[in-house]
Formats: sequence, structure tokens, C-alpha cells
Amino acid sequence: MRIRSPLYLHQNGFTLLEVMIAIALMTMAFGSIFTVQSSSLGMSTRAKNIVIASMLARQKLAQFEIDHRGKPFSEASTESSGTFDSPYEKFRWKLKVTELPFPDLSLLLGNQKKDVDPNEAGNATEDMIGKVVSGYLSKATREVSVRIDFGTEKKPASHVISTYWVDFEKPLSLQP
Repeated sequence: MRIRSPLYLHQNGFTLLEVMIAIALMTMAFGSIFTVQSSSLGMSTRAKNIVIASMLARQKLAQFEIDHRGKPFSEASTESSGTFDSPYEKFRWKLKVTELPFPDLSLLLGNQKKDVDPNEAGNATEDMIGKVVSGYLSKATREVSVRIDFGTEKKPASHVISTYWVDFEKPLSLQP
């Protein structure tokens, strides 16, 4: 004759507590995976928008350079803005042309010494040469920058690219 053991010694399933703990652990694991995946998609979209903004800014700079090649700086508009055609209509651009001020270069020519008399003939010449060169470089050099704005109102973003133009055709004036 066989002796039967109690029922609880021969369980073939899980208790309700074990099932609930397993579901809680799976929920936490899936939540973490979802958070990481969501963050990854957001960063991927941001990187894509930065690449597109960089490409559009370079295109706008190249077009501006083609349109103004051989023309004096006075013919170039100092500011302009707009939007791009489809499929980039959510990107806005602003182009700005500014004169690039140069520091007084006469300090580099030796007038920074305390014991030098600025009224001496050699020092006055160096001072004048420094001012002429500084003035010429300031008038012959422009910074051209393009700012691309994109994103949403909650998370605005922008990308700026700048380049420098030098007008080698500009005549050198000997007046400081």
C-alpha cells in the first residue's frame, strides 16, 4: 500500500505571490528598456536635425557667396531671413553680415613701451601705419553668419555657421 503525502509537497504551479513578483520585475525591466529606447530615439532625431541644419546653413552661405561674388560689400544686405522650401519648412534661417573690427595694431609695432615718447617721429609713423592697417582690415573684412532655427516652442534649437570674407579689391587708403 502506498502512503500518500500531503498535497502541498507536490505542487505543480506557482503561487499568486510568486506570479505577482515576477510581473512586477518584468514591468520594471520593460519600463527601463522603454525609457532607454525613448531617449535614444530623441537623441537620434536631434542629431538628424543638427545635420540637416548644418547642411542648410552651408547651402545658404554658398548661395549668398555666389549671389555676391565680385560685388562690393556695400551691395550686400546686412540682414535677411526666411524659411526653406518643403521638406525643410520647419527650419528658419537668418543671415547676418557684420564688419569685423580689428584692434589698433600700432601697439604691436612697439608703442606699448612706457619709456617711448609717442610724439617722436618714428613712433608717430609706426602709430599711423598701425591705424591705417587696422582701418583697412576692418573695412575689407566681413563676418557672414547663418543661424538656422528649428525645434519646437517647448524645445527650441539653433545652429550657427560663420565665415569671413576679405575684399582684396578694396584700395588701401593712407588716411587713418
